[in-house]
Amino acid sequence: MDNLDLHHEIERLCSELREANDSIARKDEEVVAAETKFHEDNVRLSTELSKLRERYERLLSNHQHLSKLNHELEAKLLQTIENTTVEKKAMTDEVEAMNTRLAEAELQLSLVKAERDRYKEDCAIAVSLLQANPDKFYPQSFQPLSSTGNGRTCPGNDYMQPSTGHFPTFLPTFPPIDLSSMIPLKSAPIAPKPSSDQQPRESFSSSTTNRLGQFSSGSGYLRTKGSAVTHL
Repeated sequence: MDNLDLHHEIERLCSELREANDSIARKDEEVVAAETKFHEDNVRLSTELSKLRERYERLLSNHQHLSKLNHELEAKLLQTIENTTVEKKAMTDEVEAMNTRLAEAELQLSLVKAERDRYKEDCAIAVSLLQANPDKFYPQSFQPLSSTGNGRTCPGNDYMQPSTGHFPTFLPTFPPIDLSSMIPLKSAPIAPKPSSDQQPRESFSSSTTNRLGQFSSGSGYLRTKGSAVTHL
């Protein structure tokens, strides 16, 4: 009985030993497979790590290059902004100066236009007076000729050639009486011829006489009947 039990016990132990050996063999195979896989993974990961390191180095080099370019571009941009600001300020000052000059020119132009209109009105008034009363305005140099013709007669060619003392220069009238009717007068109407007992208006006696003296290109004198000689 004891031997049978021992025999059964030995068989059980042998069976457990075989199972343990089989388990150890499987474990060894798993360890070898794991080691092989680990080696393969290690090689693969090492290759990937080297690739990633090279990529990182390239990216770092590109980043440094781009940082340098960015710094240069920022410097150029700041310089461009500064130059643009200076040019804008200069152009603004120039525009202000040109606007000031334009305003002064417009003011001067308005003054010149006003003076032109005033001279046109004066010319129109002068022409109206000369057309209305041509016998009241004549140069002073004509008086010696009339007195000479009334008092004495010059012999020979002296009557046809007046002396240089009486006529130093050619004395044209302004405007010529025969051409004054051709001048269009739009700024002032023609004044009617006053009667013998009516005196000229006092408003034209000083200013118009003075300006008519400017229009006389001969001796520079303008004389009216019964008025003083005005010299310009």
